[in-house]
Amino acid sequence: MLVGDVMTPAPLCVRRLLPLRDALEQMRDHAVRHLLVVDDDGALVGLLTERDLKRYMSRAFETKLEKPIDRMSMLAPVEQVMTAAPFTVRTHAPLRDVVLAMHDKKFGAVPVLDEEGKPAGILSSIDLLRVLAARL
Repeated sequence: MLVGDVMTPAPLCVRRLLPLRDALEQMRDHAVRHLLVVDDDGALVGLLTERDLKRYMSRAFETKLEKPIDRMSMLAPVEQVMTAAPFTVRTHAPLRDVVLAMHDKKFGAVPVLDEEGKPAGILSSIDLLRVLAARL
């Protein structure tokens, strides 16, 4: 089985300069926990995850801001919070190898790139659970 067989195709992508509040709104509206971050040419430059957001918000607590989520922090561009140059896989990668890598590195999702290096999909733990459920 290959990654392309089970990934979620056409992933939700955002531009790296998008304000964080807009990215959060997209995550909420589309009920996703991961956003692929692309440059103006559509090339992957990062991954924005719930974990990235929690880390960012915890820094706000540590700096003892009056409010943990103040207006200025929500206007920060996505690129200040995202994981830059994330681990990626190709659509033709063996699923077993990717599952082992995700387990070892504790990744909840990995961006999937096409032959041109552009986002083709995302493989998340939810996709893997769907495959497991179908086999049980």
